[in-house]
Order: sequence, then C-alpha cells, then structure tokens
Amino acid sequence: PTQSDPIRPGPTTTSAVGISSMAPSSLFSTTSTDYTEIEEQIWDAAGATEAVTMLVGDGGDVENYGVISMLQRKMTKLVVNINCVTPLNPDWDPAIQPVPTSSDIDGYVPALFGIPTEADEGYSLIYNQVFDSAEFSALATAMLAAQEAGDGIVIPQTLVTVQNDFMGIDAGHEVQVLWKYTTLPTNWYDALPAELRAEIESGSSGKYKNFPHYETLTQLELSAEQVMLLANLEAWVMFANEELIRSFLAQ
Repeated sequence: PTQSDPIRPGPTTTSAVGISSMAPSSLFSTTSTDYTEIEEQIWDAAGATEAVTMLVGDGGDVENYGVISMLQRKMTKLVVNINCVTPLNPDWDPAIQPVPTSSDIDGYVPALFGIPTEADEGYSLIYNQVFDSAEFSALATAMLAAQEAGDGIVIPQTLVTVQNDFMGIDAGHEVQVLWKYTTLPTNWYDALPAELRAEIESGSSGKYKNFPHYETLTQLELSAEQVMLLANLEAWVMFANEELIRSFLAQ
C-alpha cells in the first residue's frame, strides 16, 4: 500500500494453511464473483514499492514442483520428485505424438518446456516455459525407457533456461536436473509376496486403491499400510539407482 492507504495485516498462519490448499482459486480467477476473502496484498521481490492485490491460491495452480522458484534463485542443481496422480503411459511414443495427453504424463512436466497439454485447462500453466521445447522429447523418451527397465524413473538432464519475463527467468542459465517420476517398478513389484500383489491388483476394492498414484483430492487420509508400502517402494527406487543419484549429487 501507499502511505495514504490503510495498513492491512499480512496473512496469518491459519490463512496461509488454507491458501496452500485453495486449488479452486484457479477457477475463481476466471469468474466475475468477488472473492476478497482470499485476496492478499503482494509485493514484487524484485523491488517494486507498491503492493498489488491478488487472488491467492494453491501453488499447484501454477507450478507443482518448485522448479520455477528455484530457477528464480539461480539454483544450478535440482532434484525434482514428481509424485503425482498420473502414471507415465507406457504406450505413449513422444516421437509419434510429441504433444502428450493428460493421461500420458503429469501435465506440469511438458509445461516447463512450453508444450501445451490438456492440463492447461483450469490451471495457469501457459507462462511456465523455462526450458527449450526441443529438450522435452529426449526427457520423455528416457523416462519411458527407465520405466520399461523396471528400476524406477530417475533421469539426469542438463538444461539451459529460455527467457521468461513473466516468471522472471533469464535465458542462458545452465542447470542440472535429476527427474524422479513415481512409477510401479516391475523389478520391485515382481519381488512382492503373491498375496500383496493380488491386493494391489484388486484396485478400488482392495486396500491399496490407486497405488502408487494416490489421489490427492479424494484420498486425504491414507492408512498406515498405504503409507508404508509407498515408502518401501520409494526407498527401493533410491537404492536401485544409488550410484546414479550419488554421482549426480557429487558433481
């Protein structure tokens, strides 16, 4: 606010917690209805002196991984854990179909490369391009190959940013990224007891509905069994790719 404006208190812890899960804000932003109860005065970290009143909401409305925030801070090495509800579609061929559907891959990944997907509908992903579109096919192909190999999806990639004035990203910044995409590794799965595999395969009628891609909107209270099985899977993937991970972090 300016000196003549009344000082408005900033967000409280309670409001911040509520805002962090306010996914419908993306929809509200397209309506003419007054939603002042979820508006806050925001200052530009780059040095603007005047506040702007903005509708606030869940960060996933814009970008779900924190990649853009890290690039704004000029980080040179990122480990990106993509724990999402969308399995990587093994039948998708990026060479034939360079633009994926919403059922092929988590939509926030192609958005970082400026690849439009159905996920853009209802979300503000159109300003998310920070990497060259030409680099996306190589990443997607490597992810699919890793999934087929059965040890989980852990892919290192060196990228250079493209100019994104909206997000405050300068072109030419080199960053090393280790992408980890949640999947059901066949080598882990085949080693499970037969009765546990049968329980997982029973789908919505069993104890492990949607495993390992638990639905974040409808499955808000996971059982101890659901949590522990997912933790076991993720730990197994880390150990299966230990040499790659250690090498990446040591660079």
